[in-house]
Amino acid sequence: MTFNFTTRESTPKLCLDLDSDTTYIVNITAPTSTEIFTLIFIAIQREVKEAFSNLLILNETCLKWQRSVRLANTEEIYLFHIQGQRWYQKKFFHEMTFNFTTRTKTPEVCLDLHAGTNYTVNITTTTLDLSVLVPMTTNITDPPFPDIKFVTVEGPVPLLTLRKAEDINGPISFYQVIVLPLSLQNTFTCDSSAALTFFSNVTNTEGYVAAEFLAEDVADNMAISLGDRHYYGKFYNAPLKRGKYYCIILRIISEWNKVRTQSCAVWAQIKDLSPTLQYMTAVGLGSVAAVFIILSLSFLTARTVHVPSATLARRPSSYEIICLSTTVEAAGARIASSTQGTERVSFL
Repeated sequence: MTFNFTTRESTPKLCLDLDSDTTYIVNITAPTSTEIFTLIFIAIQREVKEAFSNLLILNETCLKWQRSVRLANTEEIYLFHIQGQRWYQKKFFHEMTFNFTTRTKTPEVCLDLHAGTNYTVNITTTTLDLSVLVPMTTNITDPPFPDIKFVTVEGPVPLLTLRKAEDINGPISFYQVIVLPLSLQNTFTCDSSAALTFFSNVTNTEGYVAAEFLAEDVADNMAISLGDRHYYGKFYNAPLKRGKYYCIILRIISEWNKVRTQSCAVWAQIKDLSPTLQYMTAVGLGSVAAVFIILSLSFLTARTVHVPSATLARRPSSYEIICLSTTVEAAGARIASSTQGTERVSFL
């Protein structure tokens, strides 16, 4: 036999369909380099195939096989040694050892295995001293329920905080922030495969994905601002409309070995959306600036000198002219110091 074997794992395992009572030489070579190769001698005993014939894996976690005919109706003790590892959790290691005694011709054993894990099961017969190695892989299950703080507000959009989920049932792949009309909260299904963008034709009635984050890009207690007009992944975080009622959902997605699972939680309810804090701050600052300008103009107007028309209509005496000139000069000096300009005052 000649074939290729591709793997990403640091400790790959490969099972071969070999004939019993035969000695094999296995030559393993890395195609990228002719200097990397190894030779393995394998001697297959006839008794091994007889003791574990028709070995099957059922429902991912169960093993079933046929015993040798000459061992029928006799009690046999099997020693199980199980080791499990995960490529996405380097520190994870699951190990079990136990004995299994049976008299049946077709024994069946179901194992308590973790989800999303690669296992190696070594089964040894204690009387015949024969063993077989069985690789097993369990599928992922739903990721843990999102650890979030539920928020309900009436007014501006709240700032949401995202916490990382643990890879206990499989590798976490994505985090999605979903915006729904509040009326659709009770009809939303977490396993919905439709990842609608804001620019889809039906977003007004079905909601949309506002942001998607890769698991490796998520930091614990990461702040998320809704409606900041940025793209996260291929999704647009569109501004929320005023006067609308919204439901915000966090969805955690796991993908591995062609299996996709997800868990969802309601993150926030927003009722009667009002302008954001930034918008209100800008409006407030603009109002303060306008009031300051009006007060400044009023102050300058109040300090301008007005000469009554009745005084100008009659001929002033020399004493009045001297006093009035002095007053006008003083007022002019104050106006010049405040406006840094020159103003002429003439008498009609």
